[in-house]
Amino acid sequence: MLTENQISHFNVFGFLILKGLLTQDEVDLANEEFDTGLALAETHSERRGIRQQLNWTNLGPDSPFLGSLLEDARFLGNASQLIGSDVVGHYANCNLFDGDRTEWHPDTPHLARRGVKLAFYLQPLDADSGALRLIPGSHRDPFHSDIRKVSLKESNSGQIDADGLDIEEIPAYVATCEPGDVIAFDNRTWHASWGGKPNRRMCSTGYFAVPTSEADSDIVKQIAEDDAHLQDAFPMQRRNEHWVANEDESLVRQRWIEILREYGFRGL
Repeated sequence: MLTENQISHFNVFGFLILKGLLTQDEVDLANEEFDTGLALAETHSERRGIRQQLNWTNLGPDSPFLGSLLEDARFLGNASQLIGSDVVGHYANCNLFDGDRTEWHPDTPHLARRGVKLAFYLQPLDADSGALRLIPGSHRDPFHSDIRKVSLKESNSGQIDADGLDIEEIPAYVATCEPGDVIAFDNRTWHASWGGKPNRRMCSTGYFAVPTSEADSDIVKQIAEDDAHLQDAFPMQRRNEHWVANEDESLVRQRWIEILREYGFRGL
C-alpha cells in the first residue's frame, strides 16, 4: 500500500519512484523471459527511430512472469491508488533501446486521460547511461501544453533540432535506478532519456481509469484508436490470443477483456 505522501507526490509531480519493488530472483526471471521475446522480435521486426527500438507484448505464453505483473497486486494495486479509481490493465510490454536517446514526449495527447505506466529497467541506469528523465508537474495544463512552445533538441517528432534546448538545459528529474526499482508515471508526464548505451531493457504495464461518465467513455474510445495505430506501427505489440483466452479464468482479466471489447479495442 502506498502512503498518502507517495500519492501526493505522484499527483503533484506526475511520477513516483518505487525502490526495490521486485526481488533479484524476479529480475533474473524477467531477464530470461526478455531474452526469449527479444529473439522472436529480432526475426519479426526492425529497430525504429532515434531510439533504435524493438518492442513486443508480454501477454503471450512465453512470458508468464512478465505477463502476470499486469494483475500483480504490487502493480495493479499501486495503479489503482495512484489513479484514485478502478482501473483497466491493457498492456504489458518489453522494449529494447539501442539508440543513445529518447525524444521528449508524453505517452498520450489526451489531457483528460487518467492513466499510469509502471516501468522498470533490467540494468542500472543514471543520467549518463539512459535513465528516464521526467519533467515534474508536466502532466497538467497549462504547463503540459506550454512545453510544446519550447524548441527542444530532441523533439517530440523524433527529429534532431540543432537549435533546440539541449537535454541538460531542460529542468528535469533523472530517475536513477537499479534493477528491481519501478517508475510509476502519469501518461501525460513529459519524459525522455539521454546517453544510453545499446541493449537497454525496459518492461512496463499500463492502466487507465474505468469510465464513469460519457466524457470518460469518449476518452477510452480515443485510447482504443491510439492503441490500434500503435499495433499497426508495432505489430508485435498486438494483444495475444493466449491472454484473451484467459485459461486461468481470472475474474479480473475477464472484466478487463469485456471492457476493452465494449470500447472497440482490437484483438478481442
